[in-house]
Amino acid sequence: MINNINTDKIYLYTVSINGRETHYATVIVNNETEIEIEENMIKGYRQLEGHKGLLFTIYRTEELLWEINNGNLFLLSVCSPSNLIYSDLHSSILLPLSDLKTEMRAKAIVRFRSGIEKVNSFIRGASFYHQSGERGLSTFMLHQAAEITYRTIGRSLLGKERRSHLLHMHQNWLSNAIPHMPIAFDDQQEEENDLLQLLNLSYSSVRYETNFSIDETRLLLFFNRIQYLIESSITLAEDLIGISNTYTTTKIMTIPVEGFTFAKANYYTRMNRAKALITAGESLLQAKQKEISTTLFAQCISQVCMAIIGLYSGGYEAENLLLPDLLDLCRSHWPDHYLQVQRDEPKNHALYLLLFKSEHPYKHDSSLNIKCEEMLAIHQLCKDFLYEAGIAGIKKLDDLEPHKP
Repeated sequence: MINNINTDKIYLYTVSINGRETHYATVIVNNETEIEIEENMIKGYRQLEGHKGLLFTIYRTEELLWEINNGNLFLLSVCSPSNLIYSDLHSSILLPLSDLKTEMRAKAIVRFRSGIEKVNSFIRGASFYHQSGERGLSTFMLHQAAEITYRTIGRSLLGKERRSHLLHMHQNWLSNAIPHMPIAFDDQQEEENDLLQLLNLSYSSVRYETNFSIDETRLLLFFNRIQYLIESSITLAEDLIGISNTYTTTKIMTIPVEGFTFAKANYYTRMNRAKALITAGESLLQAKQKEISTTLFAQCISQVCMAIIGLYSGGYEAENLLLPDLLDLCRSHWPDHYLQVQRDEPKNHALYLLLFKSEHPYKHDSSLNIKCEEMLAIHQLCKDFLYEAGIAGIKKLDDLEPHKP
């Protein structure tokens, strides 16, 4: 085949996949190779594919150079001199390996670390919602963690990404481009494909519908699979670009519930949830996920309101009230609280409308389109309210504490 189809070079890259060695052959053909001959060549190579773990990818010279010059670090690593097993004596292909690899590696590290920071933010959000009993939102966060992991691998190792919320699209594309790319689910198996489709469904259903549900067993399975995907992807990046492991598993938060009355126990529970929400929101803010971050800040304020209402009313539950109603009810118990004072100022009217919308974004058709200055203002309101509520709560608890002899 080499003698008849203008093959310029063949590189052989060996990797371990599922404990078995796989040989990944990259065949480079001359740009002038006729289409009919190239098709026959591909058929010939395909007859050998799979034999003793042998895989083939075929490029024309111009295609190969385009891929490498546009950031395909994996292909550049494959086509290193140490992997060359055949070269035509008249081949004119010159790969700018040394200088280009240094530059590409530096860009890949920046892209990978940026992506993993976002992944970490979604994992923290998934853990928080799991702890809070919000399994649907937890699944949504896991879906986003998986999607961004795939897109991060594409951007850092291949120099491009697929923009899709369908996880199997990312899996199939990356698996074809990188033979040892880890995947979360094998969509060729019916049961695995059903799980994958359920995770895909969570992206739209949780945001725009109210009836998405998932059992605890499947949610924990998703946690395990996504964690495997992230950690395996980091290992892949370590092998190709030498990046250090920046991912740590977020533990599910344990909420201390203690106290002498239900009101006190409820107060501590709500305030701890609020603190976890603001922490998750700050992480997403750093990852430039403004809309989701604002949603978490709005939910933080809701939890603080319910903590204060329960404490001042002796345990009244306000679970089904929306944020505007919670603020009004909170005002009846705590008239001069910080957030209500700020809300009464005319200049903040639009800001509060945006905050109220963000509480349940899946109920609104249009995007929130939050500006950076609005995001930062909401963040500051949330922090101040949490601080003021903490002081007021401690004072109220002192008043309620039974006198000790």
